[in-house]
Amino acid sequence: MAMLLKIGLSTHNLLVTLSFLIICFYVIICPHNKVEESFNTQAIHDIIYYAGNVSQYDHLVFPGAVPRTFLGPLALSLFTLPLSPFFSKTCVYTIARTCLGLFFLMGLSALANAARQHFGSSIGNRFLLITALQFHVMFYASRCLPNTFAFVLVLHSLAALLQGADLRFIFLSGLAILAFRAELILFYGPLLLFGLYFQLVKIRPALILAGLMTTFGAVCTSVFVDSFFWRRWLWPEGEVFYFNAIENKSSQWGTLPFYWYFLIGLPKALLCTTFLVILANLSILCDRRARMRYPTTLLFGLELAAISFVLVYSFLPHKELRFVLYAVPIFNFMAAFSWESIESSISKRHASQKHKQVSSSSMKKGGQLSYFARRLVLIICYLHLLVNVALTLALLFCSAYNYPGGDAISQLNSWPQLAHKKGKPAGPNDFLCFSKALLPPISRSVGCVAVRIHRASQ
Repeated sequence: MAMLLKIGLSTHNLLVTLSFLIICFYVIICPHNKVEESFNTQAIHDIIYYAGNVSQYDHLVFPGAVPRTFLGPLALSLFTLPLSPFFSKTCVYTIARTCLGLFFLMGLSALANAARQHFGSSIGNRFLLITALQFHVMFYASRCLPNTFAFVLVLHSLAALLQGADLRFIFLSGLAILAFRAELILFYGPLLLFGLYFQLVKIRPALILAGLMTTFGAVCTSVFVDSFFWRRWLWPEGEVFYFNAIENKSSQWGTLPFYWYFLIGLPKALLCTTFLVILANLSILCDRRARMRYPTTLLFGLELAAISFVLVYSFLPHKELRFVLYAVPIFNFMAAFSWESIESSISKRHASQKHKQVSSSSMKKGGQLSYFARRLVLIICYLHLLVNVALTLALLFCSAYNYPGGDAISQLNSWPQLAHKKGKPAGPNDFLCFSKALLPPISRSVGCVAVRIHRASQ
Protein backbone atom coordinates (compact mmCIF):
# COMPACT_ATOMS: atom_id res chain seq x y z
CA MET A 1 0.00 0.00 0.00
CA ALA A 2 2.85 2.36 0.79
CA MET A 3 4.24 1.76 -2.71
CA LEU A 4 0.85 2.49 -4.26
CA LEU A 5 0.64 5.79 -2.39
CA LYS A 6 4.00 6.85 -3.82
CA ILE A 7 3.31 6.01 -7.47
CA GLY A 8 1.98 9.50 -8.16
CA LEU A 9 -0.57 10.65 -10.69
CA SER A 10 -2.07 7.22 -11.43
CA THR A 11 -2.71 6.69 -7.74
CA HIS A 12 -4.27 10.15 -7.58
CA ASN A 13 -6.74 9.21 -10.33
CA LEU A 14 -7.48 5.91 -8.62
CA LEU A 15 -8.25 7.65 -5.33
CA VAL A 16 -10.44 10.25 -7.06
CA THR A 17 -12.39 7.43 -8.73
CA LEU A 18 -12.76 5.67 -5.37
CA SER A 19 -14.05 8.90 -3.82
CA PHE A 20 -16.59 9.35 -6.60
CA LEU A 21 -17.88 5.79 -6.14
CA ILE A 22 -18.22 6.42 -2.40
CA ILE A 23 -20.23 9.60 -3.04
CA CYS A 24 -22.51 7.74 -5.47
CA PHE A 25 -22.95 4.97 -2.90
CA TYR A 26 -24.02 7.54 -0.29
CA VAL A 27 -26.51 9.08 -2.74
CA ILE A 28 -28.11 5.68 -3.35
CA ILE A 29 -28.15 4.55 0.29
CA CYS A 30 -29.46 7.90 1.61
CA PRO A 31 -31.77 9.22 -1.14
CA HIS A 32 -33.89 11.48 1.08
CA ASN A 33 -33.19 14.87 2.63
CA LYS A 34 -34.10 17.00 5.61
CA VAL A 35 -35.39 20.51 6.12
CA GLU A 36 -31.98 22.18 5.78
CA GLU A 37 -31.80 20.92 2.19
CA SER A 38 -35.42 21.64 1.32
CA PHE A 39 -34.91 25.08 -0.25
CA ASN A 40 -32.18 24.08 -2.70
CA THR A 41 -33.89 20.77 -3.49
CA GLN A 42 -37.21 22.45 -4.24
CA ALA A 43 -35.48 25.27 -6.13
CA ILE A 44 -33.76 22.77 -8.46
CA HIS A 45 -37.13 21.08 -9.04
CA ASP A 46 -38.95 24.35 -9.74
CA ILE A 47 -36.29 25.70 -12.11
CA ILE A 48 -36.35 22.47 -14.13
CA TYR A 49 -40.12 21.92 -14.25
CA TYR A 50 -41.61 25.43 -13.94
CA ALA A 51 -38.83 27.43 -15.62
CA GLY A 52 -39.89 31.09 -15.75
CA ASN A 53 -43.30 30.56 -14.12
CA VAL A 54 -42.06 31.77 -10.74
CA SER A 55 -45.59 32.05 -9.33
CA GLN A 56 -45.62 28.23 -9.06
CA TYR A 57 -42.36 28.07 -7.09
CA ASP A 58 -42.46 26.48 -3.65
CA HIS A 59 -40.45 29.16 -1.82
CA LEU A 60 -43.20 31.75 -2.31
CA VAL A 61 -45.53 29.56 -0.21
CA PHE A 62 -42.89 28.21 2.21
CA PRO A 63 -40.19 30.91 2.35
CA GLY A 64 -38.35 29.56 5.40
CA ALA A 65 -36.78 31.58 8.20
CA VAL A 66 -34.39 33.44 5.87
CA PRO A 67 -34.14 33.80 2.08
CA ARG A 68 -31.49 31.78 0.28
CA THR A 69 -29.75 32.38 -3.02
CA PHE A 70 -30.84 30.69 -6.24
CA LEU A 71 -27.35 30.84 -7.75
CA GLY A 72 -26.38 27.32 -6.63
CA PRO A 73 -29.63 25.58 -7.68
CA LEU A 74 -29.62 27.54 -10.95
CA ALA A 75 -26.11 26.36 -11.82
CA LEU A 76 -26.87 22.76 -10.84
CA SER A 77 -30.17 22.66 -12.74
CA LEU A 78 -28.37 23.60 -15.98
CA PHE A 79 -26.63 20.22 -15.90
CA THR A 80 -29.74 18.21 -15.04
CA LEU A 81 -32.29 20.03 -17.22
CA PRO A 82 -31.37 18.23 -20.49
CA LEU A 83 -31.98 14.86 -18.79
CA SER A 84 -35.31 15.76 -17.16
CA PRO A 85 -37.55 14.64 -20.08
CA PHE A 86 -36.09 11.13 -20.00
CA PHE A 87 -36.15 10.37 -16.26
CA SER A 88 -38.54 10.55 -13.34
CA LYS A 89 -38.28 13.39 -10.85
CA THR A 90 -36.65 11.08 -8.33
CA CYS A 91 -33.96 10.14 -10.84
CA VAL A 92 -33.43 13.78 -11.80
CA TYR A 93 -32.90 14.66 -8.15
CA THR A 94 -30.41 11.78 -7.83
CA ILE A 95 -28.56 13.05 -10.91
CA ALA A 96 -28.48 16.58 -9.48
CA ARG A 97 -26.98 15.33 -6.22
CA THR A 98 -24.43 13.24 -8.11
CA CYS A 99 -23.42 16.30 -10.16
CA LEU A 100 -22.98 18.30 -6.96
CA GLY A 101 -20.82 15.51 -5.54
CA LEU A 102 -18.77 15.52 -8.74
CA PHE A 103 -18.17 19.27 -8.49
CA PHE A 104 -17.12 18.80 -4.88
CA LEU A 105 -14.73 16.05 -5.90
CA MET A 106 -13.21 18.25 -8.60
CA GLY A 107 -12.41 20.78 -5.88
CA LEU A 108 -10.93 18.09 -3.64
CA SER A 109 -8.80 16.80 -6.51
CA ALA A 110 -7.61 20.33 -7.33
CA LEU A 111 -6.62 20.85 -3.70
CA ALA A 112 -4.66 17.57 -3.62
CA ASN A 113 -2.89 18.53 -6.85
CA ALA A 114 -2.03 21.97 -5.48
CA ALA A 115 -0.54 20.35 -2.38
CA ARG A 116 1.80 18.29 -4.55
CA GLN A 117 4.03 21.27 -5.31
CA HIS A 118 4.54 22.04 -1.60
CA PHE A 119 4.28 18.72 0.21
CA GLY A 120 4.86 16.08 -2.48
CA SER A 121 2.56 13.64 -4.26
CA SER A 122 2.65 11.12 -1.42
CA ILE A 123 1.06 13.53 1.06
CA GLY A 124 -1.53 14.55 -1.54
CA ASN A 125 -2.49 10.92 -2.11
CA ARG A 126 -2.66 10.16 1.60
CA PHE A 127 -4.84 13.23 2.03
CA LEU A 128 -7.30 11.91 -0.57
CA LEU A 129 -7.36 8.45 1.00
CA ILE A 130 -7.94 9.78 4.52
CA THR A 131 -10.73 12.09 3.34
CA ALA A 132 -12.43 9.40 1.26
CA LEU A 133 -12.68 7.04 4.24
CA GLN A 134 -14.16 9.63 6.61
CA PHE A 135 -17.93 9.79 6.76
CA HIS A 136 -19.06 13.38 7.14
CA VAL A 137 -17.14 15.20 4.40
CA MET A 138 -18.07 12.62 1.75
CA PHE A 139 -21.65 12.40 3.02
CA TYR A 140 -22.18 16.16 2.84
CA ALA A 141 -20.50 16.34 -0.59
CA SER A 142 -23.78 15.49 -2.33
CA ARG A 143 -26.24 17.16 0.04
CA CYS A 144 -28.05 20.18 -1.44
CA LEU A 145 -27.03 22.50 1.40
CA PRO A 146 -25.81 26.10 1.06
CA ASN A 147 -22.72 24.90 2.93
CA THR A 148 -21.97 22.31 0.24
CA PHE A 149 -22.20 24.85 -2.58
CA ALA A 150 -19.85 27.07 -0.58
CA PHE A 151 -17.57 24.09 0.20
CA VAL A 152 -16.98 23.54 -3.53
CA LEU A 153 -15.71 27.11 -3.82
CA VAL A 154 -13.66 26.74 -0.62
CA LEU A 155 -11.78 23.74 -2.01
CA HIS A 156 -10.97 25.51 -5.27
CA SER A 157 -9.95 28.68 -3.41
CA LEU A 158 -7.61 26.72 -1.12
CA ALA A 159 -6.04 25.14 -4.20
CA ALA A 160 -5.58 28.59 -5.74
CA LEU A 161 -4.00 29.88 -2.52
CA LEU A 162 -1.45 27.05 -2.35
CA GLN A 163 -0.62 27.59 -6.02
CA GLY A 164 -0.02 31.29 -5.41
CA ALA A 165 -2.88 32.24 -7.77
CA ASP A 166 -3.97 35.07 -5.50
CA LEU A 167 -6.34 36.75 -8.00
CA ARG A 168 -8.30 33.49 -8.39
CA PHE A 169 -8.23 33.04 -4.61
CA ILE A 170 -9.74 36.50 -4.07
CA PHE A 171 -12.44 35.89 -6.68
CA LEU A 172 -13.50 32.47 -5.34
CA SER A 173 -13.39 33.51 -1.69
CA GLY A 174 -15.40 36.66 -2.40
CA LEU A 175 -18.02 34.68 -4.31
CA ALA A 176 -18.28 32.10 -1.50
CA ILE A 177 -18.71 34.81 1.15
CA LEU A 178 -21.04 37.20 -0.65
CA ALA A 179 -23.28 34.69 -2.45
CA PHE A 180 -23.39 31.54 -0.32
CA ARG A 181 -22.13 31.77 3.29
CA ALA A 182 -21.30 35.17 4.76
CA GLU A 183 -19.70 33.63 7.86
CA LEU A 184 -16.88 32.34 5.65
CA ILE A 185 -15.29 35.75 6.14
CA LEU A 186 -14.13 34.28 9.47
CA PHE A 187 -12.43 31.49 7.51
CA TYR A 188 -10.89 33.60 4.77
CA GLY A 189 -9.66 36.36 7.07
CA PRO A 190 -7.00 34.16 8.75
CA LEU A 191 -6.26 32.50 5.39
CA LEU A 192 -5.55 35.89 3.83
CA LEU A 193 -3.10 36.70 6.64
CA PHE A 194 -1.54 33.27 6.12
CA GLY A 195 -1.17 33.95 2.40
CA LEU A 196 0.40 37.35 3.01
CA TYR A 197 2.89 35.94 5.52
CA PHE A 198 4.05 33.18 3.17
CA GLN A 199 3.92 35.50 0.13
CA LEU A 200 1.28 33.40 -1.57
CA VAL A 201 -0.82 36.57 -1.73
CA LYS A 202 0.83 39.82 -2.76
CA ILE A 203 -0.80 43.20 -2.19
CA ARG A 204 -0.77 45.16 -5.44
CA PRO A 205 -3.20 47.31 -7.48
CA ALA A 206 -4.39 44.30 -9.51
CA LEU A 207 -5.32 42.41 -6.31
CA ILE A 208 -7.22 45.36 -4.86
CA LEU A 209 -9.04 45.85 -8.15
CA ALA A 210 -9.91 42.13 -8.25
CA GLY A 211 -11.33 42.37 -4.73
CA LEU A 212 -13.48 45.39 -5.58
CA MET A 213 -14.73 43.87 -8.83
CA THR A 214 -15.52 40.56 -7.11
CA THR A 215 -17.46 42.32 -4.36
CA PHE A 216 -19.44 44.41 -6.82
CA GLY A 217 -20.02 41.55 -9.25
CA ALA A 218 -21.01 38.94 -6.64
CA VAL A 219 -23.43 41.24 -4.80
CA CYS A 220 -25.00 42.58 -8.01
CA THR A 221 -25.39 39.10 -9.50
CA SER A 222 -26.99 37.79 -6.33
CA VAL A 223 -29.29 40.81 -6.01
CA PHE A 224 -30.52 40.71 -9.62
CA VAL A 225 -30.94 36.93 -9.85
CA ASP A 226 -32.47 36.41 -6.42
CA SER A 227 -34.72 39.47 -6.59
CA PHE A 228 -36.26 37.98 -9.74
CA PHE A 229 -37.06 34.70 -8.00
CA TRP A 230 -38.07 36.16 -4.64
CA ARG A 231 -40.26 38.86 -6.21
CA ARG A 232 -38.70 41.62 -4.10
CA TRP A 233 -35.38 43.43 -3.98
CA LEU A 234 -33.00 41.61 -1.65
CA TRP A 235 -29.48 40.34 -1.10
CA PRO A 236 -30.09 36.94 0.53
CA GLU A 237 -26.74 36.44 2.22
CA GLY A 238 -26.90 39.94 3.69
CA GLU A 239 -30.24 39.10 5.31
CA VAL A 240 -28.91 35.74 6.52
CA PHE A 241 -25.86 37.39 8.09
CA TYR A 242 -28.05 39.97 9.85
CA PHE A 243 -30.39 37.21 11.10
CA ASN A 244 -27.60 34.96 12.41
CA ALA A 245 -24.81 37.30 13.50
CA ILE A 246 -26.51 40.59 14.40
CA GLU A 247 -29.87 39.44 15.76
CA ASN A 248 -28.48 36.04 16.86
CA LYS A 249 -31.82 34.40 16.04
CA SER A 250 -30.12 31.21 14.94
CA SER A 251 -29.96 30.29 18.64
CA GLN A 252 -33.71 29.61 18.43
CA TRP A 253 -32.73 26.32 16.75
CA GLY A 254 -30.71 25.23 19.78
CA THR A 255 -27.41 26.10 21.43
CA LEU A 256 -24.30 24.15 22.36
CA PRO A 257 -21.36 24.98 24.67
CA PHE A 258 -18.31 26.91 23.47
CA TYR A 259 -16.04 23.84 23.40
CA TRP A 260 -18.39 21.70 21.25
CA TYR A 261 -16.56 22.12 17.92
CA PHE A 262 -13.15 21.26 19.36
CA LEU A 263 -14.08 18.42 21.69
CA ILE A 264 -17.06 16.85 19.92
CA GLY A 265 -17.73 18.23 16.44
CA LEU A 266 -14.31 18.03 14.79
CA PRO A 267 -13.33 14.68 16.40
CA LYS A 268 -16.63 13.29 15.13
CA ALA A 269 -15.79 14.44 11.60
CA LEU A 270 -12.14 13.33 11.73
CA LEU A 271 -12.90 10.01 13.47
CA CYS A 272 -9.64 8.19 14.33
CA THR A 273 -7.67 10.63 12.18
CA THR A 274 -7.83 12.90 15.23
CA PHE A 275 -4.97 10.81 16.64
CA LEU A 276 -2.74 11.62 13.64
CA VAL A 277 -3.59 15.32 13.80
CA ILE A 278 -2.61 15.47 17.48
CA LEU A 279 0.55 13.48 16.75
CA ALA A 280 1.53 15.85 13.94
CA ASN A 281 1.14 18.90 16.16
CA LEU A 282 3.09 17.34 19.03
CA SER A 283 5.96 16.36 16.72
CA ILE A 284 6.13 19.88 15.28
CA LEU A 285 5.96 21.59 18.67
CA CYS A 286 8.58 19.28 20.20
CA ASP A 287 11.02 19.43 17.27
CA ARG A 288 12.48 22.90 16.87
CA ARG A 289 14.20 22.02 13.59
CA ALA A 290 10.96 20.71 12.11
CA ARG A 291 9.17 23.83 13.31
CA MET A 292 11.54 26.05 11.35
CA ARG A 293 11.71 23.87 8.23
CA TYR A 294 9.71 24.39 5.05
CA PRO A 295 7.09 23.05 4.21
CA THR A 296 6.29 22.25 7.85
CA THR A 297 5.92 25.95 8.62
CA LEU A 298 3.52 26.36 5.68
CA LEU A 299 1.33 23.48 6.81
CA PHE A 300 1.38 24.60 10.44
CA GLY A 301 0.40 28.13 9.39
CA LEU A 302 -2.48 26.75 7.34
CA GLU A 303 -3.69 24.80 10.36
CA LEU A 304 -3.47 27.88 12.59
CA ALA A 305 -5.76 29.69 10.16
CA ALA A 306 -8.28 26.83 10.38
CA ILE A 307 -8.09 26.75 14.19
CA SER A 308 -8.63 30.52 14.32
CA PHE A 309 -11.78 30.14 12.22
CA VAL A 310 -13.21 27.41 14.46
CA LEU A 311 -12.25 29.34 17.60
CA VAL A 312 -14.00 32.55 16.53
CA TYR A 313 -17.01 30.64 15.20
CA SER A 314 -17.36 28.91 18.57
CA PHE A 315 -18.63 32.17 20.07
CA LEU A 316 -21.87 31.75 18.09
CA PRO A 317 -24.23 29.78 20.38
CA HIS A 318 -25.96 27.79 17.61
CA LYS A 319 -23.56 25.11 16.40
CA GLU A 320 -23.72 22.45 13.70
CA LEU A 321 -20.89 20.35 12.30
CA ARG A 322 -21.55 21.49 8.73
CA PHE A 323 -20.70 25.07 9.73
CA VAL A 324 -17.02 24.24 10.32
CA LEU A 325 -16.60 21.33 7.92
CA TYR A 326 -14.44 23.56 5.68
CA ALA A 327 -11.59 23.15 8.18
CA VAL A 328 -11.53 19.33 7.99
CA PRO A 329 -9.42 19.09 4.77
CA ILE A 330 -6.72 21.21 6.41
CA PHE A 331 -6.61 18.91 9.43
CA ASN A 332 -6.47 15.94 7.06
CA PHE A 333 -3.37 17.49 5.49
CA MET A 334 -1.78 17.52 8.95
CA ALA A 335 -2.67 13.84 9.40
CA ALA A 336 -1.24 12.96 5.98
CA PHE A 337 1.93 14.89 6.84
CA SER A 338 2.30 12.98 10.13
CA TRP A 339 1.79 9.64 8.38
CA GLU A 340 4.27 10.46 5.61
CA SER A 341 6.89 11.76 8.07
CA ILE A 342 6.81 8.57 10.13
CA GLU A 343 6.97 6.26 7.13
CA SER A 344 9.68 8.35 5.48
CA SER A 345 11.88 8.32 8.60
CA ILE A 346 11.55 4.52 8.89
CA SER A 347 12.44 4.06 5.22
CA LYS A 348 15.50 6.30 5.57
CA ARG A 349 16.60 4.48 8.73
CA HIS A 350 16.21 1.12 7.02
CA ALA A 351 18.12 2.27 3.93
CA SER A 352 20.90 3.73 6.09
CA GLN A 353 21.28 0.47 8.04
CA LYS A 354 21.39 -1.56 4.86
CA HIS A 355 23.98 0.75 3.31
CA LYS A 356 26.25 0.72 6.34
CA GLN A 357 25.52 -2.97 7.02
CA VAL A 358 24.79 -2.26 10.63
CA SER A 359 23.11 -5.14 12.45
CA SER A 360 20.24 -4.46 14.81
CA SER A 361 22.26 -6.00 17.66
CA SER A 362 24.87 -3.27 17.38
CA MET A 363 22.28 -0.51 17.56
CA LYS A 364 21.99 1.46 20.72
CA LYS A 365 19.16 0.59 23.02
CA GLY A 366 17.65 4.07 22.73
CA GLY A 367 17.78 3.89 18.95
CA GLN A 368 16.06 0.50 19.00
CA LEU A 369 13.26 1.82 21.19
CA SER A 370 12.80 4.85 18.94
CA TYR A 371 12.76 2.66 15.85
CA PHE A 372 10.20 0.21 17.22
CA ALA A 373 8.06 3.08 18.51
CA ARG A 374 7.96 4.56 15.02
CA ARG A 375 7.07 1.17 13.54
CA LEU A 376 4.24 0.84 16.05
CA VAL A 377 2.92 4.30 15.19
CA LEU A 378 3.12 3.46 11.48
CA ILE A 379 1.04 0.33 12.04
CA ILE A 380 -1.50 2.49 13.88
CA CYS A 381 -1.56 4.86 10.88
CA TYR A 382 -2.69 2.03 8.63
CA LEU A 383 -5.02 0.48 11.20
CA HIS A 384 -6.78 3.79 11.76
CA LEU A 385 -7.99 3.64 8.15
CA LEU A 386 -9.70 0.30 8.82
CA VAL A 387 -11.30 1.65 11.99
CA ASN A 388 -12.48 4.72 10.06
CA VAL A 389 -14.08 2.44 7.47
CA ALA A 390 -15.91 0.51 10.21
CA LEU A 391 -17.11 3.73 11.86
CA THR A 392 -18.14 5.18 8.50
CA LEU A 393 -20.24 2.10 7.69
CA ALA A 394 -21.88 2.33 11.11
CA LEU A 395 -22.68 6.03 10.62
CA LEU A 396 -23.97 5.34 7.12
CA PHE A 397 -26.26 2.62 8.48
CA CYS A 398 -27.65 5.07 11.05
CA SER A 399 -28.09 7.78 8.41
CA ALA A 400 -29.94 5.42 6.08
CA TYR A 401 -32.63 5.04 8.77
CA ASN A 402 -32.61 8.71 9.75
CA TYR A 403 -35.21 9.82 7.21
CA PRO A 404 -38.53 8.21 8.28
CA GLY A 405 -40.56 10.90 6.53
CA GLY A 406 -38.87 10.18 3.22
CA ASP A 407 -39.40 6.45 3.64
CA ALA A 408 -43.08 7.02 4.42
CA ILE A 409 -43.62 9.19 1.34
CA SER A 410 -41.80 6.66 -0.84
CA GLN A 411 -44.10 3.88 0.37
CA LEU A 412 -47.12 6.14 -0.07
CA ASN A 413 -46.21 6.82 -3.69
CA SER A 414 -45.90 3.10 -4.40
CA TRP A 415 -49.05 2.03 -2.50
CA PRO A 416 -51.34 0.19 -5.00
CA GLN A 417 -54.62 1.21 -3.36
CA LEU A 418 -53.71 4.88 -3.79
CA ALA A 419 -52.43 4.64 -7.38
CA HIS A 420 -55.62 6.26 -8.73
CA LYS A 421 -55.07 9.20 -6.37
CA LYS A 422 -51.70 10.28 -7.79
CA GLY A 423 -51.79 13.96 -8.61
CA LYS A 424 -54.94 14.44 -6.50
CA PRO A 425 -55.31 15.47 -2.83
CA ALA A 426 -55.69 12.52 -0.46
CA GLY A 427 -58.65 12.31 1.90
CA PRO A 428 -58.87 10.97 5.48
CA ASN A 429 -59.93 7.50 4.28
CA ASP A 430 -56.82 7.28 2.12
CA PHE A 431 -54.65 8.20 5.06
CA LEU A 432 -56.39 5.60 7.23
CA CYS A 433 -55.65 2.90 4.64
CA PHE A 434 -52.04 3.98 4.44
CA SER A 435 -51.50 4.22 8.20
CA LYS A 436 -52.85 0.71 8.77
CA ALA A 437 -50.22 -0.67 6.44
CA LEU A 438 -47.29 1.33 7.77
CA LEU A 439 -47.76 1.61 11.50
CA PRO A 440 -46.46 -1.25 13.67
CA PRO A 441 -49.08 -3.32 15.48
CA ILE A 442 -48.68 -1.54 18.83
CA SER A 443 -49.07 1.98 17.44
CA ARG A 444 -51.50 1.12 14.62
CA SER A 445 -54.53 1.61 16.85
CA VAL A 446 -53.25 5.02 17.91
CA GLY A 447 -53.03 6.11 14.26
CA CYS A 448 -56.55 4.83 13.54
CA VAL A 449 -57.97 6.67 16.57
CA ALA A 450 -56.24 9.88 15.50
CA VAL A 451 -57.74 9.66 12.00
CA ARG A 452 -61.23 8.91 13.32
CA ILE A 453 -61.06 11.87 15.70
CA HIS A 454 -60.05 14.03 12.75
CA ARG A 455 -63.01 12.75 10.68
CA ALA A 456 -65.45 13.25 13.58
CA SER A 457 -64.37 16.85 14.01
CA GLN A 458 -65.18 17.71 10.38
